[in-house]
Amino acid sequence: LLVTSSAQALPVDGLYGQEIVVDNQSEAARERAYREAFARVIVKVTGERRWLEHPRIQDAGQRASAYVAEVSYRTVGLERRLDVRFDQSLIDELLNDAEIPVWDRNRASILLWITVQESDGRRTMLGSSSDHVLLMQARDFADRRGVPVLIPLLDLTDRRMVSVEQSWQLDADALREAGQRYGADSVLAGRLLITPNNEVVGLWQFLFRDQVHVFDHVDNSVMTYMDFPLDEVTARWADHFGLVLSEFEQQDEV
Repeated sequence: LLVTSSAQALPVDGLYGQEIVVDNQSEAARERAYREAFARVIVKVTGERRWLEHPRIQDAGQRASAYVAEVSYRTVGLERRLDVRFDQSLIDELLNDAEIPVWDRNRASILLWITVQESDGRRTMLGSSSDHVLLMQARDFADRRGVPVLIPLLDLTDRRMVSVEQSWQLDADALREAGQRYGADSVLAGRLLITPNNEVVGLWQFLFRDQVHVFDHVDNSVMTYMDFPLDEVTARWADHFGLVLSEFEQQDEV
């Protein structure tokens, strides 16, 4: 997760590699790890989970070991992990042959601006120093999906640009000004109400150039909330910046 004042077109590394927790070093565990890592890499490279349903990708996933370039084991605490690196040329060839869009490693950045209202009615903007489960999920998503997500510092400059009230109202002008400060290509702003039962009701606004996309999302647990809004905008990025428009995608739209 990054905080920078010059963040446009941020290069993302590790798109063709994935670390998987394994029970042991058996061949069966290794083959399972290959398949799981393959699926995660396809999602990172294309930006969209739906391509895992493409027949060519499903077939290749069963032969994931054929695309592996390098593997290594390491132990972290009590966990044994297998680091799987796939051959980029083979993955790209597979996707190109299937006419599936590939999202380049130079990726547009998203400034994530969240305002939370707790059950007591208090509203708080979340910044880079906030210790909040929603930001933990955002960091995990950014790592898993190869998406440059920026978190505001919420220093005096930020608070002059966007007040808590403007943030709660999803003031597009104020949020765009904040996005310019961080050099962000887009702004994803959300106002979230967390109930006493730990349910989350949220309204989101995605600002990209002159476009405004508004959507809502409700989840019965704050622990699983962030994947949906971040996946929503990641799919839009991938669709916008993908290098090809596949026949499979056209059929899916029809």
